[in-house]
Amino acid sequence: KGNPQPKEKKPPADSLTKPGTSQTPGQEAVKDPVTTQKMWLTFAVLFFSIAGIYLYNDWKEEQQRIAYQQEQEPIAKCKQYYEAKNYTEASDWCHIAAAQGNADAQITLGWMYSEGLGVTQDHQHAVQWFRKAAEQGDAYAQDTMGRFYSVTQDYQQAVQWFRKAAAQGDAGAQNNLGAMYANGLGVTQDYQQALDLYRKAAAQGDSYAKYMVNDLCAEHSLPGC
Repeated sequence: KGNPQPKEKKPPADSLTKPGTSQTPGQEAVKDPVTTQKMWLTFAVLFFSIAGIYLYNDWKEEQQRIAYQQEQEPIAKCKQYYEAKNYTEASDWCHIAAAQGNADAQITLGWMYSEGLGVTQDHQHAVQWFRKAAEQGDAYAQDTMGRFYSVTQDYQQAVQWFRKAAAQGDAGAQNNLGAMYANGLGVTQDYQQALDLYRKAAAQGDSYAKYMVNDLCAEHSLPGC
């Protein structure tokens, strides 16, 4: 017979533990206080982070609202005092709004300098303010610039500004550009081009343009007349 193998000793039942825990059979699991604190800390951080985001968004919206009000107040006051013919006050507010880049205020200032309303009459300043609005793409200001250059007989400059405003559908500019073509001012005389421009203005209900369409058709044999 070979040597007998020693029997494996088993630990007492009450000393057995569940794998990965310190829990023995029959005992309830003991919660780790450190792990619980970490969970609450994580929850608190998450909660305050979300709350902070909402508070920041609310603050940002409020700042935007205040900034918008501050931006709109000068143009509102500019219009209010101008319509009330309080040109001194209008000048102060219109200058603020115009400096902020508001095209309406720039146009209003242009007329005030042109007519000497609340400011010393100064045609150079008037043109400067109209130009600022025109360069922002305002069709009315562009047409006005064209008329200023027509008065000074710089017809090529006038045509350029009339063309920009006419392309935006401004009936006044279409009439003015039509007149430039009809009279050959700043452009080669072209009655057909003049007629086309007058028709565009007439289609918007402009009575002068309607008259000019009839006048050109009566004087010249043009297609479509």
